Amino acid sequence: MLSQEEARKEAVGQIGIKHIFQALVYLDAGVASQVMTHLGVNSKRVREVITKLTVIPKEQNESTIGVMTFSKEAKEALQLSAVEADKMGHGTIETEHILLGVIGAQSHSMTQIINMLGINLDEIRNLTMKYIADQKKHADEEPQHDTWKQALNQYSYIPAHGRPEDMMRDVYGNSPLNAFTVDLTQKAEEGKLQKVLCRSVEIDRAIRTLCRRHKRNPILIGEPGVGKTAVVEGIAMQLLEGHVMENMRNKRIRQLDIGLMVAGARFRGQFEERLTKLIEEIKSMNDIILVIDEAHMIVGAGAGEGALDAANLLKPSLARGEIQCIAITTPKEYRKHFEKDAALSRRFQPIYVNEPSDKDTREILYATAEACGKYHKVNYNTDAVDMALKYAKQFLPDRYLPDKAIDIIDEAGSLAKIRYHEQVAGLYNESGVESTLDTSTKGTITEKQTLGLFDRIKSDGTSSETVNPPMNTETETKDESTGVYKGYQVDKKLEAELLLSDYSSDDYYTSDDQLSDIGDTTPICEVNTEHVAEVVSAWTGIPLNKLSQGEVDAMKNMENELHKTVIGHEDAVKHISKAIRRAKTKIKNPDRPIGSFLFCGPPGVGKSEIARALTKLLFTKENLIKLDMSEYNEPHSISRILGSPPGYKGHDSGGQLTEKLRKNPYSVVMFDEIEKAHRDVLNVLLQILEDGKLTDSRNQTVSFKNAVIIMTSNIGSSLIEKSSNGVHSFGFNIDTNTDPESSYQKVKHQVCEELKNMFKPELIDRIDDVILFKPLNEDQLKQIAILMMQDTVNRAKENGIQVTVDDSFVEYILKLPRDSKGGARPLRRIITTNLDDTLSDFLISPDYIPGLKYRIAVDENSQVVLKAEAPKEAAGTPTEQVTPPPAIIVHNSGSELLPLLPTPNEVDV
Repeated sequence: MLSQEEARKEAVGQIGIKHIFQALVYLDAGVASQVMTHLGVNSKRVREVITKLTVIPKEQNESTIGVMTFSKEAKEALQLSAVEADKMGHGTIETEHILLGVIGAQSHSMTQIINMLGINLDEIRNLTMKYIADQKKHADEEPQHDTWKQALNQYSYIPAHGRPEDMMRDVYGNSPLNAFTVDLTQKAEEGKLQKVLCRSVEIDRAIRTLCRRHKRNPILIGEPGVGKTAVVEGIAMQLLEGHVMENMRNKRIRQLDIGLMVAGARFRGQFEERLTKLIEEIKSMNDIILVIDEAHMIVGAGAGEGALDAANLLKPSLARGEIQCIAITTPKEYRKHFEKDAALSRRFQPIYVNEPSDKDTREILYATAEACGKYHKVNYNTDAVDMALKYAKQFLPDRYLPDKAIDIIDEAGSLAKIRYHEQVAGLYNESGVESTLDTSTKGTITEKQTLGLFDRIKSDGTSSETVNPPMNTETETKDESTGVYKGYQVDKKLEAELLLSDYSSDDYYTSDDQLSDIGDTTPICEVNTEHVAEVVSAWTGIPLNKLSQGEVDAMKNMENELHKTVIGHEDAVKHISKAIRRAKTKIKNPDRPIGSFLFCGPPGVGKSEIARALTKLLFTKENLIKLDMSEYNEPHSISRILGSPPGYKGHDSGGQLTEKLRKNPYSVVMFDEIEKAHRDVLNVLLQILEDGKLTDSRNQTVSFKNAVIIMTSNIGSSLIEKSSNGVHSFGFNIDTNTDPESSYQKVKHQVCEELKNMFKPELIDRIDDVILFKPLNEDQLKQIAILMMQDTVNRAKENGIQVTVDDSFVEYILKLPRDSKGGARPLRRIITTNLDDTLSDFLISPDYIPGLKYRIAVDENSQVVLKAEAPKEAAGTPTEQVTPPPAIIVHNSGSELLPLLPTPNEVDV
């Protein structure tokens, strides 16, 4: 530095204000040099004046001077230069700011120098401001650089391939504070910070901590999204408004970018050098409060072999109170990093930031909706804001308020604006003039412009029946959220002409630029509850629209929907449908799962199948979480559900159940064959069934409130089989004088007594309902066989193979011997052997002719045959006569057949 060289020549240990002034005159570039040249002041004249006023000690020379420091007057001048730069809104301190600081400081030596040079202080200030104004005007006229890199390469004094430290020094001077921090106080002064609501308690506690004598470093601890950074911004707003103690009114809040400080520090000592310089600068200024967001990153940041991390570099200054710091972190990271380092944690005062209440969150959301409305140019109605809060709590349990609700509001505004412009684009496409319009200047058609368009069409002489705006008809309605009419019928040619003729009219058209100039008071559309529901539905994958009449009908017909794939078991379907209806109509207890059921019955009767059908009906096929409890028959198996304990391998991976449900909270969870699980594993179900939540090994809570819990068991199978005769609808008829419902309840009571001998009573009492599954009769087995065969036919059709199954083949399958106690599972094995294998063998044989439709049947000799059917003629189109090949015997069973059931229909998909 030139000022340092001049101070060494005088053999003094400090850089004075006159040395800074001398360096400004010596520079060949900058506003300060231009001002001095304009006033006739050159370096030779300044040196002569300073030499007359300076006495150099004889006993010292410049070689004996060590580290140079700034004098009190020099520090005051530099602080004034920073103030001047802030007043002008400049991001860096230039020579003109330093010149104004030098002449503004109350320095006796500078007064003497100015008087001896014969210049006036007011003249210097006025001329400096004139040069700054001219420089700004010239900069505005120059073309802007596309990228920051081009701007750096533009100027020769910044090396294109220099070290990052050199480039930082050129851009920011010698101030790491400007290079690695952001001034939140300046943002507050510029109005770039939004007003902080409902955090006065946390802000007051943080300010009290900052005013303490010792440990003046608060650390804000809270979950992601609860508003920790907003508390810091609230402190900055309090400093700006002056609502703090006198010793804090001149403080400035600077937020550290630890990532930027670490970036580029490739060699040992670079990071430590940057952080040390930053600490020294903060200590010298004595009015900086440093904010470290994600403060756990300082533990280990920059540490390498033989190097210290950021935390150890900060500890001494924090302990001596030389710097003040506000740290921000999460409870998990605080426990992981700070509590393990007692020397670091004791230097901070913890302040916990909790989730706001519903009332406070609603107030925050109303303010956010106003800000988002100005940005998106939309209006938010109160119902949409209230629904955003409701859905955020209900459907996003893994995130925290108010952040998750704010995200919903923001995206709903974006969605409403996009939907609006899509409707406008559809209006242009309908008119047929899209190709002739200049898309670079296309704007928005509002309700006023649409009505004006109808008026113009009507006044042009067209029939009023054709052009009147639609009124209260089923096909012609106005979308209240956008002001656009749907379903109207007008002359497209006339409409196109009017659009083209009035394309530049201010009355009927508003361009994007004009829309921006109008301001925030002209929203183009409204955000309603449907937009909020669509956003949440896209995030969670479930429909969230209001219960329309079609959905009400679907809830009424849920039994029929389930019976499309579930054969029999009317009682199970009825009880499950009731539970789903309670959930859909919001009547169920919101703190428990949608429903919890224990399915008891013999194997192979459809307990797992009804769980799959319910999953497909409510969600998607992928939302079925099935746990085979035979794999959890050891006490330590509970770690597979909740995750491994700390210190064990796989602790960070979480549990099999908890992680799956965290990703898909809307699922059907099936615990298959629950009686095979260990008792310690069953204890996990107590919390799930009662509170609708579960805490895993990582202390994270998983919600089961939107899940259906199904447990299957074979307990009581013998009782059910003995009591079932297939006469009544429920299949239980112990006493001929009692109705089916009474007999069902008697058997259910006996099964529950047997369940209590196996499970704890507190588990049985928490289950919503125990449902008994009776054995399948022959009619039900036939329907199941048809469904299984349809699956095979559908798979063949997907591969271009047309196959139908004759009812004789269905009867043939049912007559084959099988284990009657296995339910439908032996039937599936028989179909695989006789249908799937038969088709696969035939398709690779030379008898197969592609393009023909085949029918598989059984002839009078009990032989399985494949018959090719001749293609049908299309109406009015003659085709060549094709003689189908004879029937091919593909299978001849020697098994003893059961009596046929007469149903002459054909299975054809």
